[in-house]
Amino acid sequence: MPCTCTVKLTEIVHTGADIGDDWSYSVSIEGTTVAMEGIGSGEPRERIPFDPPYAWIIEVADCDIVSLDVQVKAKEQDLFFSDKGEKVRTLTVTCPEPGEGPNRFENQQVVARVTEQPFLNKLVHWVTFVFDLETVCHGG
Repeated sequence: MPCTCTVKLTEIVHTGADIGDDWSYSVSIEGTTVAMEGIGSGEPRERIPFDPPYAWIIEVADCDIVSLDVQVKAKEQDLFFSDKGEKVRTLTVTCPEPGEGPNRFENQQVVARVTEQPFLNKLVHWVTFVFDLETVCHGG
């Protein structure tokens, strides 16, 4: 049965060392990329909520189990050496039976580790991308 999987980027969270304040981000899900620049300061414990969230709608032919490849990137721009991090993770969710309500999977996280360049201080910063997913079956 076909189904629809909606993926929403609800927030970005910064933790770890303070390595700068000029951040940009990108998120790719199943080949569709969203780039974001000039948001947030990157201070440790900063939360950047998105309301409304960035959203991807993916149509899936077989709705038993849906596996989505998610790639996140974070970059703190510096004059000589930019600090970069990225992570690829497969998020796997299930679809409901035909006629049932949607399945929801909240607070799915993909974390990019960003190390300050050129490794002299070895400061590490983590950028957590938080997603909510929902699957709906169209069969029945």
